[in-house]
Amino acid sequence: MLSFGSYPEVSLADAREKRAEARKQVAASIDPGEARKALKAQTQNTFEAIARERHEKFKAGWTAGHAERTLSRLERHVFPIIGTRPIAEIKAPELLAVLHRMESQGILESAHRIKSICGQISAMRLRRGGRNGTRLKTCAGHCRQRSKATWPH
Repeated sequence: MLSFGSYPEVSLADAREKRAEARKQVAASIDPGEARKALKAQTQNTFEAIARERHEKFKAGWTAGHAERTLSRLERHVFPIIGTRPIAEIKAPELLAVLHRMESQGILESAHRIKSICGQISAMRLRRGGRNGTRLKTCAGHCRQRSKATWPH
């Protein structure tokens, strides 16, 4: 049996539409329950989902400002480009493209921080059992360094 939700949250019209979609899947020899599980698994393994999970996990040990800046950097620079993609499909050259885009905007320090954060997110995926794909920390050394300022003594 397949459930679409309880009455107040799901209207009768919505339930009928979902039932019609489920019938089309059954007619195409697709199990609607398995299709729903596969879709859920895809959305849980996106770069953004794992990044947000990591953020929630470690946020308690960070200052409020650091937690806000970290998530803000990801939301501004990374999620719009690779956030919706499954993390196992993201390769180092794609992350490098994000970093080079940030460098061209002149935000070198944020690019270095994003590189580090993305490596940590990738490592978290590997610890959770991800097997295929490269660890994104392999981008080390590919970012342009900011110029060292000379300070008066």
